[in-house]
This record gives sequence, structure tokens and C-alpha cells, in this order.
Amino acid sequence: MIAVCLILATSGTAAAKAPVAVGKVVAPGVFGVPFASTSNLTFPSTPASVEPLSDGALVYDTSLSVEIVNAGSVPVVLAVSVEEWTPGTTTEIQNVSGPNGSYRLVPVQVPARLDPSWANGTVSAEAGSPGTATVSLPFSGHARPLELRVGSATWMLVALTPSTSSVAGIYTAEGLIGFGLIESGVTVAAMLAALGAARKLARAARRTPRVPILWPALWIGLPIAAFLFDYVPTNQLLGGTSPLLIPVPIAIAAFPYLPRLWREFEWARVQGIDALNREEGTSSEVVLPLVKTAGGLRCAPETWREVLYTLCGVPLPEVRGETVDMVGHVVQVQPRGMSTSNPLGSYYQSEADRAYWYDAKERIYRVRHRLSWTREVTVRKPSKTDSGEAWATVKKRRFSPHVERGYLSARFPPLRPVAEELAGVRSAETEAHDNETDRLLVAEMMGAIHHRAREAANRSLAVADEAYATRNNPRSREEMKRLVERNSSSKHPPEPETEAPEPER
Repeated sequence: MIAVCLILATSGTAAAKAPVAVGKVVAPGVFGVPFASTSNLTFPSTPASVEPLSDGALVYDTSLSVEIVNAGSVPVVLAVSVEEWTPGTTTEIQNVSGPNGSYRLVPVQVPARLDPSWANGTVSAEAGSPGTATVSLPFSGHARPLELRVGSATWMLVALTPSTSSVAGIYTAEGLIGFGLIESGVTVAAMLAALGAARKLARAARRTPRVPILWPALWIGLPIAAFLFDYVPTNQLLGGTSPLLIPVPIAIAAFPYLPRLWREFEWARVQGIDALNREEGTSSEVVLPLVKTAGGLRCAPETWREVLYTLCGVPLPEVRGETVDMVGHVVQVQPRGMSTSNPLGSYYQSEADRAYWYDAKERIYRVRHRLSWTREVTVRKPSKTDSGEAWATVKKRRFSPHVERGYLSARFPPLRPVAEELAGVRSAETEAHDNETDRLLVAEMMGAIHHRAREAANRSLAVADEAYATRNNPRSREEMKRLVERNSSSKHPPEPETEAPEPER
């Protein structure tokens, strides 16, 4: 920056007429530039950085620096004056001339600098050298006009003191270790509070649904985006406690995921069976989260709206089965499930903890809690008839916000019919398997018989060929005997022949 100033002031006093956007000529042969941390009051505003200032810039700092470059041959010492004020008006009495040369006093509102505050300093520079001076700015909780005078030059700026952190004193006195310990303690406390609240939520609601993806983005991404794109208003709003507030949005963003650490419900497989005929059937399956309570089987919440209604005192959705009339009393029969077995638990997890069966001919309905704004009431209203006046009953809708409870409705048959149905389907499968086995067995036996017949034909053909080849050379008795033994079946060996006694000669 010093090199830039030297280039801009190389012409000595001639630099007084050079139009420069940032710096100004503060004395003959002397060029000056103010520096401070600056930003932008309008959206989007970026984090403050030390930059040279021009007229109208925002001074977002607690001090202001002035750097001059002396291109003359003698040392210079210049006065630096800073004035801040609040724009306003004041009343002044002015003489106003009237007709016939008369005068009258009239109050007039004129602009004025209210609550002014000053800071002064000096900046010096040797011949051919630069010089720097820093002036502390008065505190301003809101943006106020600031006038900077250096020698014969004046800058009109806007000043705003940045909000400092509440742990700035600890950070300065104890250093990075102390600040880190405080931040870590606040983070641990926030997460422990979130865990405790999540445990209570898990016991009250039994189950929390999936968390929308915008929830963590709202509490983590939005503050970061606010600091990046709208830094000055965000820092003025949260800067006083910003280091201690960092764990709070993180804990709030993680809070809906924490109740899943405690499982207060069971995944139930509700399977419907509907036999089409003796050999075919259909089966539809629904997996729902259920809860066992003292009042019976109930459904766990499936939406965050149901969780909210549950926390407000509305009971969980009940499970409605068949309606049975017992001596004039209507009773809702709830299903009774069976625990699912998982023989390969070390390899995979079962999808459901318990299994229930329902009649697939009738659909299963899952109605959620909903908010109704009106309620139907019965009122008595006088009406005129032929016999005179009478009272009629009329149903009307009245404004009465209330929560209509949800439920799960189905027809849950007893376990024995289900077992019989499953046994029937299994017997049909067994019968089809046996028929297929018999068919394969018969085909295998027929193949063996044909193979044996082909072998016997081949042996007969071999005997005929050999007999044809030796028709002119009769064989002896011993050769014929060996031939018969070779070509006979091994399972039915020929019986030994007894030699006939030789005839007497």
C-alpha cells in the first residue's frame, strides 16, 4: 500500500489536482489514505476486512488508521480529528422580512449534529517517507455519520462499532485453552439437555417419525448462510453471545434423531390371508409400529402431527378388531400376535417383532389423528305441524376445534382358522410335490426297462451273428456250454447240466 501511495504522490505539489478515488491530498506534497475494517450495510454483506476507505464507506471497527506519504523535502506533522454524531434537527430563531420593511422572528428547523463525540490525534512523516497514526473511535451502537479530518482533507464516512463476544475477556485473559474449555462445557451441557428431553419424548410419544431434511439445514445451514451473506446485521444481533450459541442450534438440529436411541414400540407384521380356491390363495402384508399399553394394543405415531397431538394429551390410535355382542355389551376384540423367530440372528435382523393375521377379504385401515374445526351437535327446534306446534330435532355444525382420534381397523380372525388355512395350502403344495415325484419315478422305471430290453436284444443279435459265422464248423459240447454261460443273464444263471451216460458199445 505504501508503494501505491508513493506512485500516486510522485509529482509533489502537483498531486493536489490528481483525482484519486480513495486517497486525498492532505497537505502540499503529502498524500493520505484512511484504513479500517469495513463491510457493507446492505444485503449481501461480507465479513469485515481492513481496506482503504473512500467517502461513504462503513467503518466497522473500533479504531481508524491514517497513512500518509510525504513527497516533500521537509518533515510534516498533521492533526487528525474524528467526529461522530447523530443526525437530527434543531430550532433556530431567524429574522424574516415582512411587508412595509417590517421584521418578525420565525422558528426554523435546521439540520444539526446531535450527541457529538470526538477523537483527536496526530500523524507525522519524515521527508520522502510514510507515516501512520491510529485513532480510537467512540462507541456507536448504531450506524452514525463520521467525519475524518487530516490536514486540509476531509472524509465523510459511516461508523458502527462491531458487537464483541461475551467471552472476549476470558479469551484475552486465559487464552485459547480457557475459551475452548468454556465452549466444550457449553456443548456438553446442550447435548445432555437434548438427550434428557429426547428420553422424555421417547417415553411419551413411543416413536418419532423421520426428520425432514430441512430441519438440520434450518438450524445449522441458515445461521452459517446468514453470517456469510448478511454478516453485519447477523453479527450485531448475535455477536454478543455467538460463541456460546453455537452448540444450541446443533443440539436442536440433533434432537429429533435422539429419541430413536430408545425403542418403545414393536414392528408388527400384519399379514392377510384370502383363499381363492383349494389350491390357490392371496396374501397381502403390512408392517406397522405397534405399542402395548395397559388399555390394549395401540398404534405408534407415524407423523410428527400425531406426535404433537400425543404430547398434548390425545391417546395413541387404538387397534380395532371384530365387534362382539356379549349380553348386550358391544366389545372390541383386539388381535393376539405371535413372536417372530429368527434362526439366523447373527446374519440378518428380522423385519418385524410380532406377527398378526387379518382377513384379507376386508381391507385394513389406518386412520391418523386429524384436527377438526367443527362439531356436529343436536339441537331442538320448534316446528309447526297440522296438529299444532311441536319440537323437532335438527343436527347443526358448530365451531368447536378438536382432535379426532385415529385408529387401525381390521378383522382379525382367531389363530385356529388361520392355522387350518395355512395347513390346507400346505397340503395342496405337498400333494403337488408328491404327484411330481411319482411322475419322475415312473419315468425313471420305464427308462430302466427299455434299457434292459435293448441289452437283451443286443445279446441275442451277438449270438445269432456268431452262429452264422460258425455254421460250417460245428462246435463241441464244451464250447456250446461256455457260450451259453457267457450270454445268459447274471441274475438267472443257467442250471448245471448233467452229462448223459455214454451208450454202451
